[in-house]
Parts: sequence; C-alpha cells; structure tokens
Amino acid sequence: MTPGSVPSVRLQGADSPREFREDLEAHLRHLVHQRVEVAVPDDQELRWSGQRHRGGARSLVQKGDLADHVAVRALRNQAAISLDTRPALHHHERLPTRFALAHQHPPFGQVDLVGQLAEALAGLAQVVREERSALRGAPDGETLDQKSRRDRAAKALDTLASDVDTVLGAADDFVTWVESSGTQPSLRVAPVDVGGELAKVLWSSATPILTSATIPPGISARLGLAGTAIELDVGSPFDYRTRALLYVPRLPDVRHPNHEAAAHAELEFLLAAAGGRTLALFTSWRAMRAAKAALGGRLPYRLLAQDDLPKPALIEAFRTDESSCLFATMGFWQGVDVPGDACSQVVIDRLPFARPDDPVAEARRERAGPDAFSVVDVPHAALRLAQGAGRLIRSATDRGVVGVLDPRLAEASYRPAILAALPPMRRTRDRADVTAFFTA
Repeated sequence: MTPGSVPSVRLQGADSPREFREDLEAHLRHLVHQRVEVAVPDDQELRWSGQRHRGGARSLVQKGDLADHVAVRALRNQAAISLDTRPALHHHERLPTRFALAHQHPPFGQVDLVGQLAEALAGLAQVVREERSALRGAPDGETLDQKSRRDRAAKALDTLASDVDTVLGAADDFVTWVESSGTQPSLRVAPVDVGGELAKVLWSSATPILTSATIPPGISARLGLAGTAIELDVGSPFDYRTRALLYVPRLPDVRHPNHEAAAHAELEFLLAAAGGRTLALFTSWRAMRAAKAALGGRLPYRLLAQDDLPKPALIEAFRTDESSCLFATMGFWQGVDVPGDACSQVVIDRLPFARPDDPVAEARRERAGPDAFSVVDVPHAALRLAQGAGRLIRSATDRGVVGVLDPRLAEASYRPAILAALPPMRRTRDRADVTAFFTA
C-alpha cells in the first residue's frame, strides 16, 4: 500500500452472519496490523470480547475478535461495514488500522422490526382462526378422500396456530430469532433454560434415569432436578492412562495469522505418524476445507471430507479403508463409533466454543453477566471437546492419540476446567512422544 492511499471496502447485503463474517475475515487477513480501532455509532451499542461498548466509544480490538463479534452484530443491526486500511496515525506496522460501522438507510432503531413481526404474526393468527373455523363440520356429500384432506388441513392449521401462539406468548425466559436456510427464512423460539420446562412437563410425572459418558458438572440444576437428583460416577472400563495420549503442540495463538499454516503442518505430521487412520474434527466448514486443500496430494492416504458422501457411507468408507482419514465438522463430534485400528487418532482443530452469534448462547451470556465466559462458554467447550475426544477409545483394546491444535488447552488460565472434562490421558506437547506412541 502506498502512503496516502485510502482503500476502503463496504461489506453489505450478505445472506447470513456466517457469510458476512467470512467476507470480513478475508479482508482482515490481508492487513498488516493485528489491532484495529472500532468506532461505535452514536445510536448503537455493540459487544465484543465480553464487554459492552456504547455509542461514541472507540476501542482497540484484535482482528480475530472483529470477525467473530463486531461483524455479526453489525449485520444483525442492519449496519454496513466500512473498512479503512490506513493506520490510525502515520504508516507504521505497530499502529492500529481504523475500522468503523456505517449505517445503511434507514438507520437501525428507526425501524421497529419486532413490532412489525408481531403485527404480521397477529394477522396470521387471525387468518388461521378463520380458516380453521371454515373447516368445522362435514359438508353434505363429503367423500372419504375429501374428509381425509379436510382432517389433514385442520391438523396443519392447529399446529400453525400453536406455533404462532408460542411466538406471540414467549416470555422473558425464551429467546426468539430469525434464521435463513437458503432463501427460506425460519422463525425460531427456544427456552433460555430448559430446566423449568422439564420440571413442569416431565419430571412431575416420571422418575428419570439419565446416563451419558460426558455428563457435565451442574447438569442436575440445568435440567430442573436440583436438590432431588442422585448422581453416580461409575468410572470408565477403559485404561486411558496407558492406551491414550493427549497431544497439544506448541503453535501460534489461534488469532495469529500464522496459526493456520502451522496447524496444517502439525496435522500433516500427525497423519503421517499414525499412518493415516485419523478422524480430524473441525469447528467450521471453512477450516475443514482449508485443511483438506492444504494436505491434498501430500500424503499417501485417502482423505475423505464431510461433503464427499452421505454420513453413513462416509463412516463406512472410513471404517473399511483402514489407512484413510476423515475430515468432518460438528455433526461428527458425537454419534460416530469406529472401534479398532481404523480410528487410531482424533485431531481437533480448535476448542469448540459456542458461536458468538448463537441466539441461545448469547441470551445465556446476558443472563450470566460478568461471569458469562466461565459459566456459559467454558462448560460448553469442555463438553463438546470431551464428546469429540470420545470418538477415539471405543473398546478395551483400542489405543491412540487425541491431538488438539489449539495452544489454549495447555496455556489458557481456564484450561483446568476443560481438561477436567477429558478422560485421564497422559499429556504431552512433544512430537517425539507421539512418534514413540505409534511405534511402540
């Protein structure tokens, strides 16, 4: 970039928060500066890195935090992104790059989207009531086929009416949002906490027996069983200390621009050390595809990816081709059972924290307040990581390595809470230990 040039890019009109964030990430990757200055518009209130920033504020933010927090909130608030790649003062590598949110017209806050949606739903409820009323009573000369169709239509209207009533009557302990799948938007409603609903609807008439290999701490209270549950840990029949190794390599921080290339090199080493036979689990489709593209043709093993085949066929191909490697995303972190040598290694690209734009997680964070990260995010990541790591040892004769390509598992202050959720595997950060394990 030549001194005095002021390239600017506006990102708007994306179909989804994920697309919007990926577009922004692509531009941010080309910036020299790791920190950028965010200016919050006067009538906005944005949150990133767990802190609230009111209108008129200016803050220095890491590039990675922008992509995960600011961009998503900007899209939700109908704002456009204006990215100015000048340093804040003079051209110097250590000074921040300016980043600002610029409104589309009309500005967010002058359009009552919630009110418009409620009005539309109320109108829909009235139409449903009228149509349901018209279906009451059998007309003269109705055939069996006509009656069957009328009954199906009545049932569909009853379901729709119930859904509309649920949305319109959602209390403060529910979160409502709109998501888009292709061109078809969907209105979603979910409880922020399921414990109350379970206690009211289910536990009052049943005695639950709940079992799992990955039951997180505090689950009784979250399921509405506080004070009444008897918890029993029966341990595991597997000898994790001698048959499994947890490997966390020394890599750049996940937000560092060199992290991805270093992680790909580490993944290549791990696949070679295991002779293929690896289930590689990723936290995003983009990361999975980037890893497969980086390693394709560099190893003598068949690399299968989640978008190659339907899930059952993909698992069967991985099971029967013993040296193959399977690259997959969150849908494969649980429910995959491949005992034996075919799955001798599980590699996880990052700690699986909940997406910052997940509506239910965001509502739980707001309810938790300053403790949101330790109360909401860390337990979620610990449970997901334990589920992913659990794909390795599926029988008493299995043995293998769990590799986590995220240095936070060995270095972050919150690592004990996440490590406590994993099986008691021997731990290392040295490649030599991995090589020795597989050659033993």
